[in-house]
Amino acid sequence: MAVAGAFLAGGWIWALPCAVVAALWWRSGGSAGALATACRISAFWLVAFVLTGDRRLYFPYTLQFAVQASCFLGGPALRAGVFGAGGIVALFTAVRLVQAASARVLTVELAVAIPSLALCLAFYEEGSPTLQRRLAAAGVASLLGFLGLAL
Repeated sequence: MAVAGAFLAGGWIWALPCAVVAALWWRSGGSAGALATACRISAFWLVAFVLTGDRRLYFPYTLQFAVQASCFLGGPALRAGVFGAGGIVALFTAVRLVQAASARVLTVELAVAIPSLALCLAFYEEGSPTLQRRLAAAGVASLLGFLGLAL
């Protein structure tokens, strides 16, 4: 349902990371609450995009999915889940290349994404892997991504 909503509101580029994370959630045997967490933050950025038309909001939208992917893939062994975050960042980069983003823009986006994700995933790994902790890590990552591009 979330993938269809993302597709209807933003098109295939907005649905793609959502579909990947939904598949990871399903593979991990996650709870409905875990998927709802992933959807809450992404819905905020998707609605903001629909209201403003600002395509830059795809960046924080994708960063929160990178944290979610890492958490779903890694479970308690989050280091294994770093591949999930890297995969979402690679997906984001591929989409931006299709959109003909310049090397300078991609460099800035990656320079913001990598430390934001590292910080938030380190925070998540320090405590017990709870739903609230994942929500905080994903929310802060997306907020850092937004601020990194806005400044």
